Amino acid sequence: MEKFKTLLKSVVDSALVNVYERLDNVESRLQRLENQQKMKKRMNILFSNDDASWDTLINDSFDKFVQGLEKEFRENAEFRKEVLRHERWRVAKKREQIKRNVSEQKQEWAEKQAYAKLQRMRELKKLKKRRKDQRKKVMKIRRQTWIAFRIFVMIFLSEIK
Repeated sequence: MEKFKTLLKSVVDSALVNVYERLDNVESRLQRLENQQKMKKRMNILFSNDDASWDTLINDSFDKFVQGLEKEFRENAEFRKEVLRHERWRVAKKREQIKRNVSEQKQEWAEKQAYAKLQRMRELKKLKKRRKDQRKKVMKIRRQTWIAFRIFVMIFLSEIK
């Protein structure tokens, strides 16, 4: 009888855990069924095949107990408020996470834009330097050409005179 009491207590504890899991998310229904099957397997191990009546009795009482708890929780206004509070908290948490993600994306975008602007400025600076160097080369060539031309003219004029 002592084993039965401890078993029943563990069943009650498991039932409470299963009920809360069921209310937390959609997948909890599947988990509850799996847990019930596990409990049945555990009970089958505890009781031999000769004790099949005990097995069915415990399973039936377990199912009725869980159904009663579920009904009580569905009808309990405080519990519904708690569930709604939990749901609002979960939605607020998700909303904050989305805001963080959006702000991180904005920051990444701003960093990319700043880097692209920096690259464009570097390219423009290089282009400006190349143009300046090219102008210097052209002016140097012009000066050299002009000097050579003046020397030629001076020689030519001195030859003519």
